[in-house]
This record gives sequence, C-alpha cells and structure tokens, in this order.
Amino acid sequence: DQKGGVSMVDVGVKEVSRRYARAVATVSLGEKVFKRITDNCNTSKKGNILETAKLSGIMAAKRTSELIPLCHSVPLDHVSVQVTPQPDSSSLKVTCEVR
Repeated sequence: DQKGGVSMVDVGVKEVSRRYARAVATVSLGEKVFKRITDNCNTSKKGNILETAKLSGIMAAKRTSELIPLCHSVPLDHVSVQVTPQPDSSSLKVTCEVR
C-alpha cells in the first residue's frame, strides 16, 4: 500500500490472458561435484541428479503461489526446465520456462 504495508493486489477485474515467463540461473559448483554430476556416473542413491533437479524445478513452478507470499495462483499449461553444464566455470545454467 501507500505506506509500505503488505497487501495483496486485487486482480478480480483483470482479463484472463496467456502469459509466459522465463527465468535463468547459474548454479556454481566445485570441480569435484561438477565432474560427478556431468560424468557418466551422475547418479546417486536416489537416481539421476540432473533429472531429479529438473523434476524439482517443475514441481516448484506448479506450487509458486504456495512458496511466494502474496503470489496469486496462475494456472500453468506448460513447464520446461533445462540444465546445461558449463565446463569452463564448473557451473550449471538452469533455464525454466512456463506458459
């Protein structure tokens, strides 16, 4: 509000529209962890590490309104999570797109 207080925005009169969002993050890792994840042995006791990360990202996108305070629930038609290894920096580029 005008005084800096917390309030939820009224979207009751807003028209329904198609929306698209894209977020990109870089996850920095140590060389040993990066090598383990990107080599053929990228599995743990719970399964493939990169596939588990993608699944976690999709699940988080579907629950955004529960995880971010005052966020309205927006129906999603599609969620895509891509994890791209960046060998020069021992990091992962993570891209999430939603519609």
